[in-house]
Amino acid sequence: MGLVALLVLALLIGFHTPAPAASRQQLVTIPTSVAFSVVDERNNLDCLRAAAWRPDGRFLAVLGSANDCPVTSYEPGIINIYNTNGAMLIRQLRPDRWIFAQLHLEVPSVSSATPTVAGKPNSRYVSPIVYYHSILWSPDLQSLGVTFTVITSFTPLQQFAGLLIVTATGSHPQVLLQQVQPSDLYGSLYLVWSIASGRPLTMRAVALGAQMPADTPVNIVPALLYTWQKGGVLAPVPGTQLPSKEGALPIATLIGNPDGGTTFTPWQPGTLTALGRANPQTMPVDIYTWSSIFSAWSPDGRYLIDTVAFAARLQPPELPVPSRQILMLQQEEALPLAPIRDRGLQRVLVEMFQTQPGATSNASLAWRDDGRVLAVFGTDGINIDFFDSATGNLLAKLQNPGSTYAIDNGILSWSPDGNWLLLSSGEIMSVRNIHP
Repeated sequence: MGLVALLVLALLIGFHTPAPAASRQQLVTIPTSVAFSVVDERNNLDCLRAAAWRPDGRFLAVLGSANDCPVTSYEPGIINIYNTNGAMLIRQLRPDRWIFAQLHLEVPSVSSATPTVAGKPNSRYVSPIVYYHSILWSPDLQSLGVTFTVITSFTPLQQFAGLLIVTATGSHPQVLLQQVQPSDLYGSLYLVWSIASGRPLTMRAVALGAQMPADTPVNIVPALLYTWQKGGVLAPVPGTQLPSKEGALPIATLIGNPDGGTTFTPWQPGTLTALGRANPQTMPVDIYTWSSIFSAWSPDGRYLIDTVAFAARLQPPELPVPSRQILMLQQEEALPLAPIRDRGLQRVLVEMFQTQPGATSNASLAWRDDGRVLAVFGTDGINIDFFDSATGNLLAKLQNPGSTYAIDNGILSWSPDGNWLLLSSGEIMSVRNIHP
């Protein structure tokens, strides 16, 4: 038992002791390659919106649309189910027919005209349009849950939040709809779907005591660890709610899986933002924030949430601390301060400070399911970097395959076995040789 205690203590120290400001790092060169791209016109998918590996790692489900990403006009929705590495298409589902049937509408015909961006000259809105959000596997691994918003009219504006439950073979589709106001889709509300009863429950997060920045969606009490309670309620585990007590070490936890897991952390795939010190007089230091937006399915399969929005401020110990006046000036004073999860994240923060001084920048981050390896894209705009979470060592630097990579859509996903990494551009990279 003494050895076990020492191992636990070592784990805590390894995850949470600040890394030295400068340390010698050894880059390991490994063979890797792009195995396959799921954004492929042969399989009709041209716009990737979300993806989910089945928890047993056997299949990958991706959600998107054909022809183009829907902006101001309808584009057909597609669910493709691949084998583990995306090389083989197992099945294709067309979810629009079930959604429009529930709305008592015909599926729109696809216009041959190229959609125009809203706000530009000659732009137009053509309804109805379906905007897909997320895709998840059911806890029993047999079905898929797909969340979406559908706009049936722009004048006047009429929109619905929706959830589609369908088996992976395309049978027994169930479509749940809730008419919503635009204000319901942002701010402090998230939608809980009660699957068994076929009805939604709108739940409001506990007030945080201050006004959040308009561009920082938060609809859940910020905490380091969440658990499910009765009625589809997500609640912080006692002692993990932010802001934590000054000087207290955060609990060392695995990343956790919101898709059917009993507990999980806010360190899901998300975006790290550095608000740069462009003006030395008014903004002499950087402000760092972490945000993650994701859906969650309760382990009993009865509730599905679309979508949890978490945000917090991070403060690397090596870097200058912004004053309350600066935080207020930048409208960031309401964000809680979260402890930096591990040395890998701390290393990324320091590198963003060193390589992009004074610039506002973003990076996409995703931890491997066991929490031991951190994948990062965006710090230099060229490579995907892999860090050892416990030591901060750079394990590998792999070149981005070259296709369009959107940092803000949250797609940077590890396979359950840690052998594959899906990029938002649709490429699946072999990363089986990256080890701490």
